[in-house]
Amino acid sequence: MKSLVKYIFSILIISFCISEVLLRLLGGVGKPFEAVVKDGFFYNKINIDGRSVYGTFPVLIKKKYKINNEGYNSSKDYLEIDDYSKMIGLVGDSFIEGYHVDVENSIGRLIEKKCDSIFVEEYGIGGHNIHNYIESYNNNNMHLYKKVYFFIHITDFLKDVSYKSKYNRFKEKYFRPLYEASFLLQFINKNHKPFAREKKMNKQISKFTKSKVLRFLEQSKNVSFIYRDANVSDELDFIQEQIETVDHKIKPFDYGFDQHWNDNGRQNIAIHILNNLGLIQCQNF
Repeated sequence: MKSLVKYIFSILIISFCISEVLLRLLGGVGKPFEAVVKDGFFYNKINIDGRSVYGTFPVLIKKKYKINNEGYNSSKDYLEIDDYSKMIGLVGDSFIEGYHVDVENSIGRLIEKKCDSIFVEEYGIGGHNIHNYIESYNNNNMHLYKKVYFFIHITDFLKDVSYKSKYNRFKEKYFRPLYEASFLLQFINKNHKPFAREKKMNKQISKFTKSKVLRFLEQSKNVSFIYRDANVSDELDFIQEQIETVDHKIKPFDYGFDQHWNDNGRQNIAIHILNNLGLIQCQNF
């Protein structure tokens, strides 16, 4: 029995070492995202760049990212300007955060390339929900913007509080160093998420969230919602007039094994927004 245990343990150690070497040689893991702790919660470390890697062999998505002065993945910093009448805001979760395409090919940069008379700022953080979107809108004075688009899904409405990544001292002190030293653990976590906690959600949209969203829309006339999927959930009938869907004419628009938009998908959305704004004449195909 002891020899069997030793044999199995040896196989596991050898497999672990081989996997670590292969992942390093083949670039199967990107640079770990850096964060800072403020008031007991994690936030992106500002003014850094790197490469994100998603997928499994033989298909790996390797893309550049740049965290700007405000902590968002964007190739440009967000600075105060005198005239916000030409500013467009894009607010959302990981679909707007955009680690699945090069930062220079984000929706905002595509819009600006096609129409140099407007400017776009993107406020996307993975895991954020409708409450975070409203906070982003208010905290960044987006009521001054020409137009603001919230990129939504039904799951964004199934919590009654905004999402924040909480700091865990024990986990960060004892597990984080091991995790960041191991490419295999990072690869498994990014693609299969065995360490991720399941988010507790309501079974339906609460009255509190419904009334909060409706109050917000009454006060914020420059906001429209773009639904991430083709079919809008019936539960969102209470904001039906504010919801738009995108006709993804350029295909494929996602990665298949990963539903996040690829370059084609972001191109489709950029075209949709320009059409919506009546700026189709700006497009340079």
